[in-house]
Amino acid sequence: MPYDLLLRGGRVIDPAQNLDGNYDVAITGGRIAAVLPSIAPSSASEAIDVSGKLVLPGLIDTHAHVFEYVTGRFGLEADLCGVRSGVTTLIDQGGPSCITLPAFREFVVNAKESRVVAFLSAYLVGGLEGHYYPSLYEPDCIDVDATVKAANENRDIVKGFKAHAELGGFARWGIEVMRLSAEIARQAQLPLYIHFGQLWELPESGANGVDPDTILEQVVPLLKPCDVLAHPFTRHPGGFVNREGKVHPIVKEALARGLKTDVGHGSHFSYRMARIALDAGIVPDTLGADMHGYNTRVPAPRGTP
Repeated sequence: MPYDLLLRGGRVIDPAQNLDGNYDVAITGGRIAAVLPSIAPSSASEAIDVSGKLVLPGLIDTHAHVFEYVTGRFGLEADLCGVRSGVTTLIDQGGPSCITLPAFREFVVNAKESRVVAFLSAYLVGGLEGHYYPSLYEPDCIDVDATVKAANENRDIVKGFKAHAELGGFARWGIEVMRLSAEIARQAQLPLYIHFGQLWELPESGANGVDPDTILEQVVPLLKPCDVLAHPFTRHPGGFVNREGKVHPIVKEALARGLKTDVGHGSHFSYRMARIALDAGIVPDTLGADMHGYNTRVPAPRGTP
């Protein structure tokens, strides 16, 4: 038999080949051997009728959290989010740091069937407990030189950096975290992926005189083409949509000069905000899932607080 497996009658969507229609897909030796309108079932060792289903190339999740155990309750098992979910490549957003990158390579990248790469955390602690403790993410917790060095020495798995531009951090430290993060990305010549929308509560000190609608205006001038503005549809203050219910003008200016947007769905999606942004012409470039231990029903690792 020329083929090992035949998927019959499914809707094949393959943008790389400009395909969107009903096709048969033949597989040999774990690779696609043929995509044709009709292939005889007798030509394959096994044929499966997939009529009414989607047949897609392996998906790429541009916003994953799969540094399991090291990031506490936050990190999920990579192959659960990866090959067992139709995703062949995962980009962990800010789980490993320059300190924990060797463990990420050993216990995630090398140990899983899914292809896993990282946008390295700008912070020395990485994504511990999903950034649950804001005091670990202040400017003194960033080492520009060490982070750039780690990225340059691990280019095969480090594809960018992750930082946060959100109200709780700005109320504590102003723009300094973002200034340092942008400097890391510039020196390494890699993209910076920026979280927008409030993440941390305001400080008890009352040092909260930050207008969330000014955060984008302060951050975007620091950024370069191909940096990524995340969570365009967030309901949290400090996102793409201002208090007047309109998309910030600077967002369109940023996209016009080559910055990108990623959905980063997770806990940062609002249908109302999505409608406003889409109607304003803001269409994300990528669809990151942002799945993690706080928005999925998985047991927390034993011994976590």
